[in-house]
Amino acid sequence: MAMEANIKTEVKTVSQSGTSDVKMESKQAEGVRVESEEKIIYTSYFRTSEHATLSEKINRQFNFSLGWRWAIMAAVHHIGAGYEGEPFDQAELDGKNALIQAEATANSAWFNEDIFPLVYEGYPLYGVANINWRNINELGLLPFKTVSLKESLMPDYLQLTDDQISIGKVTNTSTLGSIVYRVPYHAYYDYQQIQQQVANLHIDNERVRKMLSTPFPAIRTGASYPVQIKYVLPGIGKVTTSQTVYIKNP
Repeated sequence: MAMEANIKTEVKTVSQSGTSDVKMESKQAEGVRVESEEKIIYTSYFRTSEHATLSEKINRQFNFSLGWRWAIMAAVHHIGAGYEGEPFDQAELDGKNALIQAEATANSAWFNEDIFPLVYEGYPLYGVANINWRNINELGLLPFKTVSLKESLMPDYLQLTDDQISIGKVTNTSTLGSIVYRVPYHAYYDYQQIQQQVANLHIDNERVRKMLSTPFPAIRTGASYPVQIKYVLPGIGKVTTSQTVYIKNP
């Protein structure tokens, strides 16, 4: 649109005796003109998934039938399952406000029958046996928020390059990774700390004797352990997708 679209031009001719005519031109704006112009205030580039939903990605890329076990120390193991394919983004996995969050559930015989009655029942035991080696507000008293998704073939989270942004396509991004169930590790150190505090109470009853004499129960083999994977909207914390998967301890 021309800058003078709302300008009115008037031309007057003035005759003078003995001289040539003089033309006088005046310009006047008519009303107020508002012109909208496009202005970019924020630009962000992001990669979309080849999968329509989180559940579709999990079902296609994870192999929960082939679980693995990794010894941390005697009677304490991490267990997990591997995946192969499209990697996750940093916003999906990194930090307390990650979009994708994994959390163990109590629906296992090992935790309900072996761990909970020994370690957590009656917490804080006699009002003084507390867990302070870790943040229970962050991970939960029952350490279910210790499940993590890890990618093993990429040194860092996937970042878009200038070339990828220019062509609008990302290729060759397949990776390997795993979902890691770390509940036994945290339950073991909870058990150790509570046991040490109970030993100093000088109380003799069945609960104390059980706590002091029972070895830490190793995670049961041949069983599957449930994990809930959730997609959480940032800012409001609303869960939009949730799926329970089962990690097998071979």
